[in-house]
Amino acid sequence: MEQLLLQLMNEMRAFRTEVNERLTQLENGLQQVNGRLDHVESNLQQVNGRLDHVESNLQQVNERLDHVESNLQQVNGRLDHVETNLQQVNERLDHVETELKEVKQGQAEMKELLKHHTTLTIETLTNMRKEIRTITNDMQADVNLLFREVETVKRQVNKVEQRLAN
Repeated sequence: MEQLLLQLMNEMRAFRTEVNERLTQLENGLQQVNGRLDHVESNLQQVNGRLDHVESNLQQVNERLDHVESNLQQVNGRLDHVETNLQQVNERLDHVETELKEVKQGQAEMKELLKHHTTLTIETLTNMRKEIRTITNDMQADVNLLFREVETVKRQVNKVEQRLAN
């Protein structure tokens, strides 16, 4: 009976040693997972910092584009003023038909060129804004994807923790 009891005690000690080793391995695994999660978290912080920097740069670009647009509007106002002045000149030069024809032809070409140039500039600015919006939306989608990936990793960690708790 004593031998059976001693044998049972020895088996219990071996079982306890094996369980302790497995618990130590689990603890080491959890520490590795925590280290990796800390690394992911620091990378996310870096990404957030970079995105903040990109966002501030985009705001500066928008401000500059607004300034360019206001300058173009001033140019349009000045061109309108030039146009009215040219009309006054035309009224004064009615008696000189040959010169008037040349002035009108040159004026029409200038108007068309200026309108064309202004139209092209406005279209270019509009396209730039669209591209900036597209880039911003793409970046936002990338950020959202990163957050989803982190969420998935957190869920997996929670599952592992729950398994360990059970």
